[in-house]
Amino acid sequence: MHAANVQVPQVGVTRHFRDAYKGVLVTAAGYDREDAIKTVEEGAADLVAFGRDFIANPDLVERLRIGAEFNAQNVKTFYPQPGVPLESGYTDYPFLTQKQ
Repeated sequence: MHAANVQVPQVGVTRHFRDAYKGVLVTAAGYDREDAIKTVEEGAADLVAFGRDFIANPDLVERLRIGAEFNAQNVKTFYPQPGVPLESGYTDYPFLTQKQ
């Protein structure tokens, strides 16, 4: 089961689902590294997915591993829009090594 955490993780829907659903529970939306770790460690979910943060951070796994700051998201480039070059957004976010 997948539950989108439509509010912040602490008051979202995920924790309510855990009582009713005992299968594998994946949650997403609104998590940072610390909230994701806490959610899994407390058993509120089995996995936390990062969608938009993966778009803005081509090296998200490494950033999560070492606790590095995430790139800011530019939601205007998530989907094609008139006047915005197609190469903007998905392929131009910097890697950690490029920011140093």
